[in-house]
Amino acid sequence: MSFFDKVKASVGKDSAELEVDMQQRPSKRGESLRAQVHVRPGKNKQKMRYLRISLEYTGHFQVPSRDGGVINVEGTGRIWYGDWPNTTDIMIEPGGTYTYPIEFKIPTDSPLSHDKLKYKFFVRADIDDAKDPEFATNFDIRE
Repeated sequence: MSFFDKVKASVGKDSAELEVDMQQRPSKRGESLRAQVHVRPGKNKQKMRYLRISLEYTGHFQVPSRDGGVINVEGTGRIWYGDWPNTTDIMIEPGGTYTYPIEFKIPTDSPLSHDKLKYKFFVRADIDDAKDPEFATNFDIRE
């Protein structure tokens, strides 16, 4: 990759793109989030160091105490956070699309959404010498 190609890639021009097809957006505990993550290379061969996935809820929630009460928490609970399997140190070639199916079940004891608690699904592809493409969406768990 030439110097000018690297400069363009660092600001996202002619670099890899990320597209997420949300196939099922959960609204209840026990339902699954299903998505197809598509990584489309730019005009040059690039290395994807990893595809990072996060499914979390952030805000105010309560955790049952063994003493019969509740513990009030303000922060983030992560259902999943990490690098998706088989996505580390991949050379992505122009003209191809790399597709990764993602599926998570929302735990049946997860907190319900309210005005101070939101769920978020986040995806980021770490691409060498380029602006990392990202995707994020929020959703509510109401039952």
